[in-house]
Amino acid sequence: MSTDSSFNILVVPAASSSVFVDISASLSDSGDSTFIDSSLTNGKPSIQLQVTQNWNPGGVGGGFNAHAVGVWYDSARGEWAIFDEDGSAMATGLSFNVMVGADPSNGGKGVVLKTKASNVDGDHTFISNARTTGNPNNVVFATQNWDPGDVGGISNNQSVGVFYAGGGTSQEAVFNESAAAMPNHAAFNLLIFSS
Repeated sequence: MSTDSSFNILVVPAASSSVFVDISASLSDSGDSTFIDSSLTNGKPSIQLQVTQNWNPGGVGGGFNAHAVGVWYDSARGEWAIFDEDGSAMATGLSFNVMVGADPSNGGKGVVLKTKASNVDGDHTFISNARTTGNPNNVVFATQNWDPGDVGGISNNQSVGVFYAGGGTSQEAVFNESAAAMPNHAAFNLLIFSS
């Protein structure tokens, strides 16, 4: 880990039906994905998920996944899945913190950002939102979403971060940490706090 790295952190006091840990298991894994079986998510393609890899929830065990992850909705199964963006097989025993919607987030606003030629500049895509534009103190969480709205998606095999671009744009942006070009038709579930 390099020094001077920065991270947005959201602390939720306790697990609930909206905030929980999902663990990949042979029964829930299929190819590059592990499916989430929850009454809060099943049959609900339009909800938003925020997902963070968790090496050892509760301080026990540990499973390392060296792949960037995103989420997608399988309309045939009626379930959401967490998947390895590079198409690698999902290992069993991996843990993910999952938050459904923005309700447990104490005022965060959930939106979906889709990349297109007009909002992509090299390795990043700008967020045009009243909560972020002109507000350098905003806090944004981003989870890649392969196919919101079931209209055809694209994988972005990169770890992503966010930054505030001052100067002429005064906008927040999602960017590829590797500096790889941001593809058109990628999508992100954003959880935005005005701050």
